[in-house]
Amino acid sequence: MDIGIHGRIAPEDHDLIRELGVTWNKVGIAVDYDISNGNEWSPGCIEVAIDERGYVERMADLGLRVVLDVRTDYRSLSTQAAAAFKWLAARGMLESNENPGTHEEAIAICKRHAKATQAVVCEDLKRRVSTVVRIHKDLVADWEFWGEWNCPHTSRGVFDSLLSYPGLLATFGEAVREEAPEARVWTGGNGMDIDNRWIGYILEAGHGAAFDVCNFHPYYKSDFGLADAMSECEREGKRFDRRAWFADALVAQGNMMRRSFAEARAWLQADGNDQPFACTEWGRPHYGPVPEDTRLWAESNVVPNGVPMLFEDEAIAAMNQDLEVMEAAGFEVVIVHTLRDTSASHWGEHCGLIGTDGQKKATFDVVKEWAARA
Repeated sequence: MDIGIHGRIAPEDHDLIRELGVTWNKVGIAVDYDISNGNEWSPGCIEVAIDERGYVERMADLGLRVVLDVRTDYRSLSTQAAAAFKWLAARGMLESNENPGTHEEAIAICKRHAKATQAVVCEDLKRRVSTVVRIHKDLVADWEFWGEWNCPHTSRGVFDSLLSYPGLLATFGEAVREEAPEARVWTGGNGMDIDNRWIGYILEAGHGAAFDVCNFHPYYKSDFGLADAMSECEREGKRFDRRAWFADALVAQGNMMRRSFAEARAWLQADGNDQPFACTEWGRPHYGPVPEDTRLWAESNVVPNGVPMLFEDEAIAAMNQDLEVMEAAGFEVVIVHTLRDTSASHWGEHCGLIGTDGQKKATFDVVKEWAARA
């Protein structure tokens, strides 16, 4: 099983990447700068083509294979859906002309005409994807579509209300395969909170053959009873036994992962497909070294956004277990969320292998050891 790093790698980090020994890199590439910059959109408008050839070549010199995650901003998708609806209405191409009185009525009208609206957006998406694939196809063989389409933090529910991700994925796949027949199409990261319903949506829509790699982002978004256990101890005047909590949580997490991957494999096979698994984003939010005299303080600050921050010893155990489970499930590659932490508050910004102080965490060596096994 190969190991990679997610996110743009700065030149000053090249030596760290060589030391880690990872062999993959996943980065996003936007195809909607013309829309996200506030410009109006209409079918057939000229898009801004983004050229990342220089970056991909630099990664190749480091020995890294790049997965390009083709993205649009959720606001761009909303803009396109609304503009497509208006464009169709202005040309008398909708079944009826309705004047909504409220926002809720407007959403309901859009949903009734979602199929026609989606067709216009898909046509535009295919043109944009074809352009970016054409620019990079001699350098990039792996293409992901909308890395976290099911994450409410990134998509803001646009795929639940205005557009259908499975249909967009199918269009994306068509564009990639027409421009680069040997390239592989990757789904966005299914499985937020180890939840397979996202894969189910794609299969139920009849697009099980639209992709070549079934991609997961297996993050745990539950605290596995941590907040309740800490509150109960506080009420009863007892000292919280974190070691006992973590031991139970680790067992539950491992079982959760195993069940999810086995179920997903069964679903794919039942659909007549058997695509390989991969992971383009994964990690555990964790501290670097925490001195004993501040560990109690840290224990009271372990649930940012409902996801526990782990101490280093816990992170080592958790990351090794996750990687063992993914290896057993046949994952081709697992890509670690990020090389470096940032000072942002969201838990995802603390999955790095290097702290904000510039010092390596103990998990740096965990990833290094797994990369050496490949």
